[in-house]
Amino acid sequence: MLELGGLENHVTQLPYGDQLRDCRKILRSEVNHVNTKSFNKIQEAATLRLLRSLLESPEEFYDHIEWLVTVLPSSYFRYLDGHPM
Repeated sequence: MLELGGLENHVTQLPYGDQLRDCRKILRSEVNHVNTKSFNKIQEAATLRLLRSLLESPEEFYDHIEWLVTVLPSSYFRYLDGHPM
């Protein structure tokens, strides 16, 4: 089931060990109460685009939601790499 969702290599699925500890260290340093405030602009832009898309073509609801859950997480990682959305 994880493979179907593309989550087989997700950090939440890593066995306890060095790789998991390294990933948690990176997450703690980047995703914290100070840095997450900067995600507001990304969330606002994505929300506005979602709402516009829903108004223009509500029959494609699932496609719009799929876009949101695909693009939004990757936008956070681009932002962390210094490439804002």
